[in-house]
Amino acid sequence: TLACETLTDAGYITLAAYNGLEALNLYKTEFKNIDLVLVDMLMPQMNGPELLDKMFAINPSLRAIIVSGFTGNLDLNEIIKSKKIPFFQKPYEENNLLKLIEQSIKM
Repeated sequence: TLACETLTDAGYITLAAYNGLEALNLYKTEFKNIDLVLVDMLMPQMNGPELLDKMFAINPSLRAIIVSGFTGNLDLNEIIKSKKIPFFQKPYEENNLLKLIEQSIKM
């Protein structure tokens, strides 16, 4: 919610999902209108790596940022290297998130 508010205040249009399954269903219908996805690694119903795999199957040119404070037993290095997705550690400063988003969209 905080990230959506920050991005909306910065002029971005945001869509929010409260769990991995909801995020996947939203992405299935809206992926052509989505420039960037922020994904947490630990979510209800589907974790971040599973969600990213399914999103990449829909759109191989997906742009994403992994945002997480706790990753559990998930191997982030594999995800970051294989999918070339930046990782952003929580908690974070809003300005740093906005800078990373701007860089990711321009890539």
